[in-house]
Amino acid sequence: MSIERELKVLADAVTAVPDLCGAVDGLIVGEPVKLELKAVYYDTPDLSMIRSGVTLRSRTGEPGPKWTLKLPTGSQNGGLSRHEINFDAKLGKVPAAALDAVTAYVRRSKLGPVADIQTTRTTTNLLLGDVTVATICDDHVEGRFGGTGVSQFREIEVELINPIPDVDLLKAIRALFREAGWKVEVRPRPKLNRVLGDAISKHPLLPVSSVGRKATAQVALQALIAKSVCELISFDAGTRLDLDIEDLHRFRVAARRMRSDLRTFRGAFERSWVDSLRAELRWVGERAGSVRDLDVLADRLAKAVQMLDDTDAKAAELLMSTLREQRAAARNELLDALKSPSVP
Repeated sequence: MSIERELKVLADAVTAVPDLCGAVDGLIVGEPVKLELKAVYYDTPDLSMIRSGVTLRSRTGEPGPKWTLKLPTGSQNGGLSRHEINFDAKLGKVPAAALDAVTAYVRRSKLGPVADIQTTRTTTNLLLGDVTVATICDDHVEGRFGGTGVSQFREIEVELINPIPDVDLLKAIRALFREAGWKVEVRPRPKLNRVLGDAISKHPLLPVSSVGRKATAQVALQALIAKSVCELISFDAGTRLDLDIEDLHRFRVAARRMRSDLRTFRGAFERSWVDSLRAELRWVGERAGSVRDLDVLADRLAKAVQMLDDTDAKAAELLMSTLREQRAAARNELLDALKSPSVP
């Protein structure tokens, strides 16, 4: 797993890429490498994943794993930041680990191919000394979605590989592209979004109603529950994949908040539905809490161990090892709960 941080710019098929050596003192442009890539994107019939900023694809034409799942982490300084998780598995069938990771978006829908994209890519590394700090991908793209015909465009991706201390390399490169007349996207879009075009609903997967001063109780309750559900969905994949301990924390908080709201407003809902849902939220929340408690304890102990001498630190490592074992066991219980259809 890695975090992909990239800048996207657009131009016609013949516009020259500006000289990027001036972006940072000492920057060197490496030799170009040409690739022919073919990607197949998977989603539900109603495109629930891409509507949530999630993409899952298989791709050939380059070395390395053939499957990639991308999860949004937010946009930073005009760039696109996403978790990128690779799976080395055969083509044609979605890897079980990837399928489990997108459970919150797919749920009971069937996951299948929705679009294919062929890319003629020219890749060039940007180096400082012998260190690759960024990669430039000059992509000529041809995409197909359903029976809507072929979408063609050219896109430059600038992906940050090794950040330079005290230098915003993407910002410097963005300025050079703008000076050369390229269109730099303020809100970068994945290639799949561009190919799908109007097929992507403008409405989010689960809209949260705006609650004004004159909103009815029904609208307010819908917005309250929808917000917690959106948070559960957003942090589900990170919790399953163990991307960041804060994903687990936020997932647990969303479950606890929703359970509390359902208790507070139980009179507005069907009692049996509320009781059943609260029981499931408690069950999952308790297992998430077990992992979270161990994360907090391990973090505090790790900081304390740093202040010990070498002899005591070695003894403390036995305790840390035990905590890691306990966390692994607690995490397995949580994963079993998330994969289970209901409370046992």
